[in-house]
Amino acid sequence: MGRPRKDGATQKVRERLISAMADRLIREPVDAVTVTSLIKEVGCNRSTFYYYFADTEQLAEAALDAVVPVEIPQALLSFVRQGATLRKAMLAGQGNDFGESSTIGAELDGRGMATERETVDGPNIPDLVQRNSQGIDTLCAVLNGPNAALAQKRVKRRLLEDVLPDLDVSLPANDDDPTFRIVFEYATGGLLALMAYRAETDFAYPVETFLQCLAPEVPAALLTVLSEKRPTFTPLEKERLVQ
Repeated sequence: MGRPRKDGATQKVRERLISAMADRLIREPVDAVTVTSLIKEVGCNRSTFYYYFADTEQLAEAALDAVVPVEIPQALLSFVRQGATLRKAMLAGQGNDFGESSTIGAELDGRGMATERETVDGPNIPDLVQRNSQGIDTLCAVLNGPNAALAQKRVKRRLLEDVLPDLDVSLPANDDDPTFRIVFEYATGGLLALMAYRAETDFAYPVETFLQCLAPEVPAALLTVLSEKRPTFTPLEKERLVQ
């Protein structure tokens, strides 16, 4: 198989393939998308496709990875850990960027609850949402389409690999305790359902509306569950839960 040239034009082919697949995932089951239809749409040859991707399934994973806005959950985690009151920060601190201070904030007490404080450092959530707006809309649409299960699985994997490891600093994982996975499935399942609902309502609600409704109380409460309310399971229960 001939290797495509590594120039700017060829690199854009990969991006166009990913974009085309992301658009297809909204409307068609992934197993119905063919290489022939994709290369015809993008305008490349079959060897170029197979240089970048082993098959359409691998391309679908790359397309989903491209639209998962990991910056936003990373920023939310940062707010929770720093004790910022996200709802107020979004309203009053929109001029801030990463590392800049806001005079509106809160800190977490020993129970993980928010208490007011004067100054916090935090990311610019509205700016993050704006930068990721196209990907967020695409992901919402995919989650409301025929590939919802595939999208949910991929998003959860990205969160586990790229976002949640940061929790290890304050919450070491215990492989024998299924609590983390139960809470993670509960939290992500609800958030992904809300993203699908946003697409179902024809994007009637902006992303900021959902963030303001959920933060900071929800992530703080989840961290409280993880840190203080670890239940005890029998070996048989653990085996069933982790499967």
